Amino acid sequence: MLWLSFSLLTAGLGAGLVLNGGALPQEWNWSILAIALAGLGSRLARREREGIADYWITGILLALPLWVAVQMIPLPQGLVSILSPMRAEISREAGTTSWIPLSIAPARTFQWLLNASACAVTFLVIRDLAFVWRRNIWRLTIPILAFGFIEGALGLYQFYAGRLVRNVQPSSGTWINPDRFSGFLEMVLPLAVTGAFAAWRSGVLPHEASGGKALKAAAALTVAVTCLSGIVVSLSRAGFSGAIVSLAVLLLIALFAPGARLASAGIPVTRRITAGLAAIAATSAAFLFLPTDELIARFGLAVASSQSLSGETRLELWRDTRKLIAAYPLTGSGLGTYESALMRFKTAAPMRTADYAHNDYLQAAAELGIAGAAIGLIWIALVFARTLRASTSPVPGSPNRYLALGLAGSMVAILIHSLVDFNLYMPAEAMVFAWICGLAASSPLRAQASVTSTAAVRVIQSTSLQ
Repeated sequence: MLWLSFSLLTAGLGAGLVLNGGALPQEWNWSILAIALAGLGSRLARREREGIADYWITGILLALPLWVAVQMIPLPQGLVSILSPMRAEISREAGTTSWIPLSIAPARTFQWLLNASACAVTFLVIRDLAFVWRRNIWRLTIPILAFGFIEGALGLYQFYAGRLVRNVQPSSGTWINPDRFSGFLEMVLPLAVTGAFAAWRSGVLPHEASGGKALKAAAALTVAVTCLSGIVVSLSRAGFSGAIVSLAVLLLIALFAPGARLASAGIPVTRRITAGLAAIAATSAAFLFLPTDELIARFGLAVASSQSLSGETRLELWRDTRKLIAAYPLTGSGLGTYESALMRFKTAAPMRTADYAHNDYLQAAAELGIAGAAIGLIWIALVFARTLRASTSPVPGSPNRYLALGLAGSMVAILIHSLVDFNLYMPAEAMVFAWICGLAASSPLRAQASVTSTAAVRVIQSTSLQ
């Protein structure tokens, strides 16, 4: 049953990737069905419950779809006037005096409630599978790595096939937009890099022959190179920047964390600082030498492709979005209602439809209000903090430490990219992010973080005694 749940999740993700990243609800709903069946199978098959529960993270996670459901419940107009005066005003203008929901478009919010619920189920299923398969937790990254390799290879083919006919276009793989394509690949890239180190240093299986380790490390490095190349040919400035910054973060954590090999080997701090400066220099070199001529032109001229907005237009759109947030400060306009709610305040790009804010944080604040946005940010902060603690484990050569390091890099990459785009509003990308968070919040990594905390306490105690 567990393998069936895992297969259904993989099939749901694969279908979402093939069908334009889930951009169209009628296509993404098939993935939602597969995810729901995977969740049902996981609940039925789970016998070992001890050690899985994490009530804080689970409770805050489930509070988000619950809040979205509250946005669709009809409430007395007097109460709505207190909670959301703008929503009550719109209702009066429409001639409605009975009970009304907080969302200005409940049907649209319902579809996004399904999307949010699918992500929550993905998180819970992956977290449960990680507990059951805790001796081989890297197994759960295989679908993400495999899909990343396929998408990256397809992107390379699209780019260089276009060059042959002198029609160079940004690569988008099977995604509807090059930026969404690069957003997916930048989540895969850190996992592929740390997967190579995990395979080489300790192997996925105990007592594994060195030849097997080398093959797995080579396979992971191939995925990493393919994903990085795919990001480059997507010509996405934010995607490329997020990917390079995430790799730089990996290097800095690996060099200076308590569990870093250089630290445990007694290498002086000055040498580690030198290595850190070398890492920064390598990052700068990556910005100079990895981009294609077309990507360099996009950085230099700050132009936008036909499928994206220019920087100036984004700034105007963000100013309009701040007005929308001020109009619905507490409860938001309803998840998924950004396009409709913005019409009253929109001045940017008057000839274009603004269905997304091109900033996930601003859009979440506009649609969910202070209450809903705070729930999401607190949850992400808790998961990332745990991942960071596990990635700085003092246990040398731990495969779970490398996994935590890769997960932290993936989260950094997509959270940076989301400052200027709407990656987490693309259902398939949100599913991948939930998959990553499910691994990050799993009991094997929680145990890894506990080892880190215990070791830190011992260091403090020994220092005080001295």
